[in-house]
Amino acid sequence: MKTRIGMQSAQSSYVESTSYAETNNRAQTGATANSTKTICLIVALILVGCFPAFTLAQDEKSKAAAQTIAQIAQTAQQAEDYDMAARQWTRLLDQHPKSDLAGKARFNAGVCFFRLAEYGKAADNLDAATKALNKEEVQKLAQSHLYLGFCKL
Repeated sequence: MKTRIGMQSAQSSYVESTSYAETNNRAQTGATANSTKTICLIVALILVGCFPAFTLAQDEKSKAAAQTIAQIAQTAQQAEDYDMAARQWTRLLDQHPKSDLAGKARFNAGVCFFRLAEYGKAADNLDAATKALNKEEVQKLAQSHLYLGFCKL
């Protein structure tokens, strides 16, 4: 009898220690999973926090690129190289359609196409310019309408 009681006691203590070990492992695994979730959350918050700065940097690069193209186009237009200027203004519009310079680019592309006697392209750009120009650019707006009138003669 003593052997049986001893064996039962040993078995129950093995079962108790096994249950304790499993519970302890589960708790550690849960803690590890929670730590992993916490780390992922922190990394995500850092990335989200950095994203607006990244977006601003991209916007600044885009603005600088648009301004560079506008300077090339303006220089060509002042040198009366209307073909080159028209291509550059069109390039600016293709690559940076939402740029603050879009209205100016449309107007100047229209003027260049007008000088090249490409009245259809001139009218398209000048018409778009009347919609894209800022209210502060009243002079260009008036000139757009004037050139549009000449295109339709």
